[in-house]
Amino acid sequence: MARLIHVEAGVGAQQVYGLGTVVETARLRRSLSSYFLRPRPAREVRSYAVGTHDENFVPVMRDDDELGPISGPSLTEVACAEVGRGAARVKDDAVQTLHPIVEGAMSVVEAVGGDSGATLTVSVLDPQDPDHLFYSVPCAVGRDGVDPDHRGTWRTPEIEKGLDCCRAALRSVLSGSAKP
Repeated sequence: MARLIHVEAGVGAQQVYGLGTVVETARLRRSLSSYFLRPRPAREVRSYAVGTHDENFVPVMRDDDELGPISGPSLTEVACAEVGRGAARVKDDAVQTLHPIVEGAMSVVEAVGGDSGATLTVSVLDPQDPDHLFYSVPCAVGRDGVDPDHRGTWRTPEIEKGLDCCRAALRSVLSGSAKP
């Protein structure tokens, strides 16, 4: 939707953004919050879900907090599974699972209305992309629009590889060879 408004209506990229992975980021933080050695509320966990809001999303795990030990699958796999289950629950029972979506939308509205500059993973234009792709990256959101962190320190080669998968999936949808 954001790409369509930008490309077709000619609205400036800084003024157009989508809800992106705000909800997935909240789910990721909630999942991770229980694994810290020093427990903390999910809102204090500084991790992000970037890319696209589907199974291709990329978890960005900040390592400035000490995580507790887990056995079995890696923490990334556990967190990704939790985020994925949340998305499936919305598809299965949208009436009872709309709360996280409404809460995510309200966090964007509050950031804009309060001109807070809150860091949210909204969907924005990748200025380097020739296809004018929009996908989620951490952005400062306020009354004047967004300030995306496209070249931030959160980008590692592994995360870039995951974002390449997200961009490929978006290109596939744009070309009509995949379902949106």
